[in-house]
Amino acid sequence: MLWKLTEEMHLSAQDEKTLSDIYKQSLEKKAKNQAALQKLVQDHSKFKAPAEKSKFLNDYKKLLSEYNQINLEELNRLEKAFGSEKASQYVIVKSELASKIKSLIVSEKGEKSEKLDKEEKAPSRVNLPDPKIIEE
Repeated sequence: MLWKLTEEMHLSAQDEKTLSDIYKQSLEKKAKNQAALQKLVQDHSKFKAPAEKSKFLNDYKKLLSEYNQINLEELNRLEKAFGSEKASQYVIVKSELASKIKSLIVSEKGEKSEKLDKEEKAPSRVNLPDPKIIEE
């Protein structure tokens, strides 16, 4: 995705490095945030008291807010490094690429589930040899 972004934005080698650094740092922060969200959700079953559940919700909201802040930070850094025109181009290209990737994933899943449905509905026929008669 990064390669396609730099290609579409027509960046110089130095600008590619800057974009790469910003993008990778954002991905690392997002991955850490997602891991914390998943851990929090997994630990949810341990919370029984209403106060614990309230703390869970507050912690979850805080992590969601941090995730959004990572996106805003990324945009601010891009705008500072490249200006608003290139930063807006980045947003558009990234959005288009993400949509294409999602549609490919959805269509592949759809094709696989259709194939599985067809296989389940129509049992496969195996050609077996004719039975042999055994005489004693």
